[in-house]
Order: sequence, then C-alpha cells, then structure tokens
Amino acid sequence: MLKQTILVVSPKADQSRVICASLENAGYRVMVAGLGQSAFDSIHNRMPDLVCLDWKLPDLSSLALIRSIRVDEWAANLPIIIYGMGMDDEDFLMGLEAGADFCLREPFHAGVFIARVRALLRRCHDFAPAI
Repeated sequence: MLKQTILVVSPKADQSRVICASLENAGYRVMVAGLGQSAFDSIHNRMPDLVCLDWKLPDLSSLALIRSIRVDEWAANLPIIIYGMGMDDEDFLMGLEAGADFCLREPFHAGVFIARVRALLRRCHDFAPAI
C-alpha cells in the first residue's frame, strides 16, 4: 500500500520538525511548505492526501489559503487541519467556516493529532490507517 502524503504548512521550523516527526513515526510521507503560496503550489504540483496548516502564515492569511483551495475544483475536497497557538473559539469558527475540516489549539497531544489525521483520511479517502 502506498503511504499517504501529508503537507505540513508552517513558517516555524521547530514546529514543523515536531509535527513532521509525529507524522513520519505514524507511517506517513511528509511534504513541508513554509509559506502559503508555496503550499498552494505544492498542492498543484503533487496533491497531498491531507494538509496541516498553521493558523498564522507570514505571506497570506491561512483563511485565504483555505478558501483558495476550496474554490479550486481539483483540490476542493482536500482534508485540512488548521492549528495554532492561542486560537480561540472565534478563530475555530472562522477556520471551519472558511473550509477547514478540523481545528487544533497548540500545544496538542501528538497521539490525538495522529488520530485526527487518520480519521480524516479514512473519511475523505477511504484509506486504511497507516501503521
């Protein structure tokens, strides 16, 4: 079975390393983008199975990126998890309304994060969990 590919979008190198290590340890292939535009380009060059998106990006709004993905017919159903330090209920609401499938407040438990990734992949792609 081919490994599912997760795109991690974060401008913070330390944060990306931790998230990538958790995903790789769970059996996923990982791509990384530090900016919103490079994430959008990565999605078009090699469609990932899921996107993990930092709430705060330096080049464009994460909400704008989600909306751009959702209006793109080719990527409209791509599962998206948005996460961030200090996100409040209003931020969660905006993320979900923009088209995110799930929101996580940092710091989060790595096991819960991986369980959410697996659940979204099962629901959206009918993949068996990576083990």
